[in-house]
Amino acid sequence: MLSGINTDIEHDGKIYHVQTEDGGHRNPVIVTHLFAGGAILSSRKVSYADVLQSGPNPDVIREMMKEQHQAMIKSLASEQRSGVGRTTAAPQTAAPPQPTPPPSIPRGRRTLDEVIDEYLQSKRTHSP
Repeated sequence: MLSGINTDIEHDGKIYHVQTEDGGHRNPVIVTHLFAGGAILSSRKVSYADVLQSGPNPDVIREMMKEQHQAMIKSLASEQRSGVGRTTAAPQTAAPPQPTPPPSIPRGRRTLDEVIDEYLQSKRTHSP
């Protein structure tokens, strides 16, 4: 089982969290969730059982995880532009405390596209 990928993104004063996890060889799936305010807004689940048929390959699985994680971030941008996904979470009586974004994603008045482009660029330059 590979360690997960987590990213916090701020847009219009709201924090979105993208989380991608590996189920391991006994449960060969990659699951990515998009959260806002503690609620899951969207999920994607992909099996990699076919990859295991030729033997364990952590590099291929890690690349699949990165691609799925980035796709979820990109879908957040398209949902924000179209307004889709803003009302998919159940209403909450009190908003839970919001996590502070990591220092690698500065706060400020930038578009979600700018934040995503910066994040993806940093992953390309820091990938092993």
